Amino acid sequence: LAFYWSARLVVLFLAAYEFFLCISNDRRQEKHKGVAFVGAILIACAPLVQWWFAVNALPEMLIAIFVSIVCFDRYLGDTESGHRAAYAAVILICAGMFALTLYPAWQISLGYLLAVLILCIVIRHWGHIRISRKDALIFVGEIVLFCVILGSAVVTSWGTIQSMLHTAYPGARQSIGGGLPPLSLISSVGTLFFPFKDYAVDSVTTNMVEASRFVDLFPLGIILAVFGMIKRKKVDVLSAWLITVVALFSIFACVGMPLWLSKIMMLTSVTSGRCVVVLGVANIAVLVRAAAIIDGELSWKQSLLVTFVFAAILAWANHAMYLSYIGRLLVVVCFAIAGLLSFAVLNNGVIARTVVAPIVSVGLLVSGLSVNPVQYGSAPVTKQPLIQQVQSLQSENPGMWAIDDAFGSQLANLAVANGIHTLNALEVTPDLATWKKLDPNGQWEEIYNRYAFVSVNVVEQESADVFTLVAPDSFTVHVTPEQLRKLGVSNVLSPQKLDAMQFNGYSFERIGETIDGRTPYRIVQHQ
Repeated sequence: LAFYWSARLVVLFLAAYEFFLCISNDRRQEKHKGVAFVGAILIACAPLVQWWFAVNALPEMLIAIFVSIVCFDRYLGDTESGHRAAYAAVILICAGMFALTLYPAWQISLGYLLAVLILCIVIRHWGHIRISRKDALIFVGEIVLFCVILGSAVVTSWGTIQSMLHTAYPGARQSIGGGLPPLSLISSVGTLFFPFKDYAVDSVTTNMVEASRFVDLFPLGIILAVFGMIKRKKVDVLSAWLITVVALFSIFACVGMPLWLSKIMMLTSVTSGRCVVVLGVANIAVLVRAAAIIDGELSWKQSLLVTFVFAAILAWANHAMYLSYIGRLLVVVCFAIAGLLSFAVLNNGVIARTVVAPIVSVGLLVSGLSVNPVQYGSAPVTKQPLIQQVQSLQSENPGMWAIDDAFGSQLANLAVANGIHTLNALEVTPDLATWKKLDPNGQWEEIYNRYAFVSVNVVEQESADVFTLVAPDSFTVHVTPEQLRKLGVSNVLSPQKLDAMQFNGYSFERIGETIDGRTPYRIVQHQ
């Protein structure tokens, strides 16, 4: 667990660093290591990456994109067949990794970015690309092997894939975008404070995970890229395409588009909230590329002026976006962070490289790692007194458990992580066979046929609506002890006093101590 958790962060940083070196230097020079380092920190320690670190394989998606682009660039620039075979093999491994993450909301949007990067790498090497017959044969052989391996995974997982494609959510999702506040595009700095100060839920975002962003300094990268192209009187192809990606997904996320156009562009599985991933990565790429292009063209006075104005705008934007969260003190902190980060990107002088960039990097590192504090280890998962008691009861009397009440869906996942057979854990694919026992006619199938967090609510009398939808990815099942037994449940962990409630033909027997407000019960059937 420790290796898996830490290695993902290390590899993500190294992959991002090599990627930014690749896009900041057209001739594979390495004179822009400083800005590439800052870019890698902005990716690896981004609030969005850290808050989503263990969910939906986001680090793996980004690693796959970064590594594959670096290898593709080197494949086209190298003529030695052995090297090319190695590069092609790594590219195919990355392709498999990206494909099998199976999260279209991010895959499709990041796929647009990947396509643009591939196109720009081809344009970079156009006129110098040489593919020998030997290279072609090796590549075809690797493709065949790749298809066999990926095909075996698809065949063994075909039932799961079909189940996901035919869910009410997210399989049947028909997104047209829209609804993302435009101000959120320039207020990412404030999300650095989420590990240190509770974020109050508002009408725009539901929690810290959903509100988290990449600190991408939008639109500074675009402004610098346009400035560089105007000054050189030459269009930078990579910058222009990256700006196009940013513009496209900004419009989709904030304004939306007709359903027919969303279908044509294959964006119906992409929600506005998930667009922030591709926007953040593309904006940071534009920023790194632009900083490398205009390297040395701004004096330190000009850099300071731009830094001051831009930092002031970002500080205001963060205050306006998170009005009740970012007060006067945090506005000043936002100004300082945005200012230092902007100066580190704008100026390549000794002070920026040796003082400002390290300070910014340490700050981002502290914020990022504070989301997932490694010093706690796995004890919060494995050493919870409540769960340890359930484990002990489970060993004495094996049987399925149900976790009662609205927050039971989260606790159920903790129980499963400790090897406890639990009814209402997260259903990545819907368990139709189980829920059909309560709904043989499919009356509520639209509710439970989805990726969902499942909450259990124990009631005295059979409910008119056994299933109720709480959110697109959450539903509650209202059940009596008789219905729980139908589902195969023997024990219930509940904050309710179930032994004091009246049930028809059933009762609950207390079998353990009340810990953290929850008591374990066994279902007892009366003859």
